[in-house]
Amino acid sequence: MARVAPREKVVTARRLIEEGPLVQVTFTPHPLDVELLARERTSWQPASHKMMVDTGAQLTVVEDAVPKFLKLVPIRYQPIAGVTGDLDCPVYRLEINIGVSDRDGNHGEMKFWADVVAVPPARDLARPHVGLLGRDFLQHVRFEYDGPRGVHAIIDEQAPSNGASSRPEPSASNEQRHRQRRQKAIRRKRSP
Repeated sequence: MARVAPREKVVTARRLIEEGPLVQVTFTPHPLDVELLARERTSWQPASHKMMVDTGAQLTVVEDAVPKFLKLVPIRYQPIAGVTGDLDCPVYRLEINIGVSDRDGNHGEMKFWADVVAVPPARDLARPHVGLLGRDFLQHVRFEYDGPRGVHAIIDEQAPSNGASSRPEPSASNEQRHRQRRQKAIRRKRSP
């Protein structure tokens, strides 16, 4: 068993309560989209932000600026209910990389592929994060939250002892349908 924890400093219990357990992540397009973007000669840059681990969130959710920055096209729309109200939100396929280390100080990266719901930012809320890592992520790991000490840990029991980890990539059975949607969206963009 590898014990994997975010490369974050210990925070005060008060800050942990106010801000929640935050992890630094890097977003990149899903491997299927990387291939499509390359064919279209569209360049993109990874986006690094903080995400909050939310055991109450069913799905991983990001502000819509993240997939837009990565120049992605939605694969579908999904109704959701949350602090921003009832919305029909675009869903994007993303790769989420979390910098991790084990108790021996070995550094690595945990990769997670997911269909992520994009929501508009909540205008009246100043948050230190751009989204929530939900139970679709947490189902692959164990999450420990120690409020009095101001620490949290993500434990990947299947990770090798060097701290590197990778969750299995989701099935590519919808790959052709995803490509067709992307091509339609590109044609719509080009149409006057």
